[in-house]
Order: sequence, then structure tokens, then C-alpha cells
Amino acid sequence: MPLVKTRTLPSAPMSAYWTLLKPRLSMLVVISTLLSYMYAVEEQAAALDLVWLGVLGFLITGAANAFNQVIEKELDAKMDRTKGRPLPAELLFPRQSAIFGSFLLFAGLLGLTLLFNPLAAGLSFISFVLYVFVYTPLKSRTPLAVLVGAFPGALPVLVGCVAASGQIFPDYLLLFAIQFFWQFPHFWAIAWVLDEDYQKAGFRLLPFGRGKDAYAAYYIFIYTVALVLVSLFPVFLQLTGLWYFAFAAALGFGFLLVTLLHLRKLSNRSAKWVMFFSFIYLPVVQLLLAIDKI
Repeated sequence: MPLVKTRTLPSAPMSAYWTLLKPRLSMLVVISTLLSYMYAVEEQAAALDLVWLGVLGFLITGAANAFNQVIEKELDAKMDRTKGRPLPAELLFPRQSAIFGSFLLFAGLLGLTLLFNPLAAGLSFISFVLYVFVYTPLKSRTPLAVLVGAFPGALPVLVGCVAASGQIFPDYLLLFAIQFFWQFPHFWAIAWVLDEDYQKAGFRLLPFGRGKDAYAAYYIFIYTVALVLVSLFPVFLQLTGLWYFAFAAALGFGFLLVTLLHLRKLSNRSAKWVMFFSFIYLPVVQLLLAIDKI
């Protein structure tokens, strides 16, 4: 009787688990959460609280990224940028990744509940569910996934604020709106640069599923205008001083110039400038808001 060979789980290196978390992306989310916490906390933020919030936020974000890669394993294998990830490269199996992600999610939510408050944990769980089970499946079906993904992408701001105060105040929603609108020019710039690679997996994530044309670049510009205006609202609502207005307006003007340049050039290089500027814009605005509250 022939022996039946069974496929056993590989003994994956720790680096594969670390890569599964998308650490650079996770750290960007953590930075937004920490700066929002610093904005909302009544007194000067304690260093230990910031450390714990950063670690727990990293665990939950990493869990979301792990489940995202479980769902998109076959699609990741089709793209040059992602085919070397742990799952398509078979350094990890989906079951391993799901178990690992579940452990991180449980630890992160439990820590937020015990060390901060249940509302912060609840918002984190909502963000996780929206990102993994709504946004991720939609990416291959409709360009409206970018709109859907903007909600879980902005929720970490509320998590940081609520972790500090235990409740949601109106100005927290303004911080949420800034991060919400920021995601459109940021993500569309990335989608422009990676459009050819994305199409290999069936992703058409530029506005309304169009290609790299003036129409898509126009929408990047329009949403940047909306972002800059929303970022100036704290001044009009007397939440910040004129110095914030000066710095935020200058930064916003620079962002608009970059998107206008892209509208003129319509190139990958100009899209990269939009992408790089977006990486600078959001944390600087959030840092300015946090400093103003000190």
C-alpha cells in the first residue's frame, strides 16, 4: 500500500513573521495613534503610556496586515512587488499566519481594554473588521474600495484620542476627517506608480477604475484641496493658534503645488513626489496639533 505524503507546516524563520506584519506600514499607523493620544491627553503624556499604546497598536495593525495577506495570497503571487511576501513565497502557510494574527489581535485588544479603556479596544476591533473583511475583498472588485478603506485607515486617530480620554469629543472627529481625506491623494499616488503591477492581480484602484490619465490626476488634486481645507478647520474653530495656521497653510500649499505638478506631468515620477510629500504632510500636521495642546 503506497504511503500518502502529507504536507507539513514549514518551520518559518522569525523574519517571515516580522515581514507578515508589514512593519513600516504598521509604524505609520502607530505614529498617527500616538500623536492623536498626545493631542487628547489632559496632562503631558506619560512615556510608559505611549510605549504601551504604541506596542498594542502595532500588534493590532500587524494582525490586520497578516489577515490581509492570508486573503490576498493568490493575488500577491501575481504581482512583482508582493510575490516575495511570506505566503506566496511559502515561507508561511495561511493557517500559521491566521493563528499568529489571531494571537496578536487578542493580545492587542485585551491590552487596550485593561491598560486604557474598552471603547478604544472596540474602535480598534471595528477598524480591524472593516479593513480585513470589507476593504480587502473589495479591492479586487471595485475602485470604491479606496473610499471604504479610508474609514478603517482613519480610525486609529480616534483610537488614540479615546485611549487618552475614554470618550469621543467633536474635535476628535476633525482629526479623523484630516486622516480620512489624506488617504485619497496618498493612496491614489501609490496606485498610480504601481498601476501596472496592480493590474496583474485585477486591481484597478485609481479614481473610478480609470488609467493613469488627467482625470485621475485631477481627482488627486481635488482631494488634496479638501484635505488642506479640513486641516485648517482647527484654526477657524479656535482650537489652535495662528502659528498652527501659518505652518499648516505653508505645508498645504506645498502639497497642492506637488499635486498640480503631477496634474501637468502625468508621470510616475510626479506621482512619487505626491506620495513622498503625503508621507511628510500627515505626521507633521498631527504633530503640530499635538504641540499646540501642550
